Amino acid sequence: MKSKRNLRKICFYFFITASLCFSVIIIQTSFKFGDNSENKIIEEELDIHNLKTSYNWYLHVIVIDGDGATDWNWAKGQGWCTGSGNYSDPYYINNTDFNGDMVGSALTIQDTSAYFIIENCYFHMSGDDVIDSDSGLKLWNANNGTLINNRFMYNDGWGIFMYICNNFTLEENTIKYNDWSGLRMWYNWNIKVSKNTIGRNVFSGIIVDDAINNTYIENTITYNEQDGMNIDNFNDSRITGNTIEDNEFHGINIDDCFNNTISGNIIDSKYDGIQMWGCNENNITDNTINYIEIGIDMIRSNYSRVISNTIIGKATCIRELYCTGNYFANNKCEEPDDKKDEDKKEPAIPMGYWFFPFMAITAISLIIITKRKIIKNSE
Repeated sequence: MKSKRNLRKICFYFFITASLCFSVIIIQTSFKFGDNSENKIIEEELDIHNLKTSYNWYLHVIVIDGDGATDWNWAKGQGWCTGSGNYSDPYYINNTDFNGDMVGSALTIQDTSAYFIIENCYFHMSGDDVIDSDSGLKLWNANNGTLINNRFMYNDGWGIFMYICNNFTLEENTIKYNDWSGLRMWYNWNIKVSKNTIGRNVFSGIIVDDAINNTYIENTITYNEQDGMNIDNFNDSRITGNTIEDNEFHGINIDDCFNNTISGNIIDSKYDGIQMWGCNENNITDNTINYIEIGIDMIRSNYSRVISNTIIGKATCIRELYCTGNYFANNKCEEPDDKKDEDKKEPAIPMGYWFFPFMAITAISLIIITKRKIIKNSE
């Protein structure tokens, strides 16, 4: 009887030990080998929650109307806006939480040419009315604004919506997890968009219609569910030094454009790296493009210069359809390094998992040995 009790104890202890080891291994390997996207979402949500405690103001569905009762003077009277609205002393909004309560835009600024700066603010929970262009921040017929280091996240509409805007700078903002596109621009000119992080939006990272003399520089545009940048009627503008990767459609999809520069970008695309329709006299230079379908796709696009691009993929490097007068020089069309891709792959079975079967085999062996000893002693 005593031997049987010892056998049961041994089995029980080894079962517990093996189970604990297996649990620890699963936790470790899930962080090391699994998809980290959910972990990133949780980290960002926790980060936002912590930031909320530092906000000075918590406001809901605010409208600043340059021609209405709630103008800049009204905003100054509320205490959360300072300044005079001129070039040397712009209106200043800082450290404020703007909440759209899922019924409208969190903050609307319209019909104004006053100079203003918005910095270190959080815009979230907008409504989803398409006709009203619900957004974290809606800029409607507004000029002379600067947006620095703000967060536009978890809106049911656009992250930022800009309509008929001139002379704006958007710098070092985070525009993520919005139900439409991160940044929607329509009839804008003289806009600088630099060093922003634009990702995981349901539509494209940036959508632009009708733009003149805009600059997009050193932005990170990743993991959006359509194009990285979707652009129409785009003239005399620059797209330079951006990282545009892991978007579901094209890296840059651009139609009806004239005299633009697309240079020095890193583009990793699931379809075309750069797709151009009806675009003339553009400069496409010094880009690094990883593609699945076509590296640079030019359709009815003429008299452009395509120079010194590195284009990596196994399908079509550069394609022209119904084009004339384009100039190509010093472009490198390369196949991907399959060995490098293999090195990046996760192992089929993470190394830690081998410890579990080892423990199981050890436990079974000890049980068999113990049982033989019991039988021998009983004889």
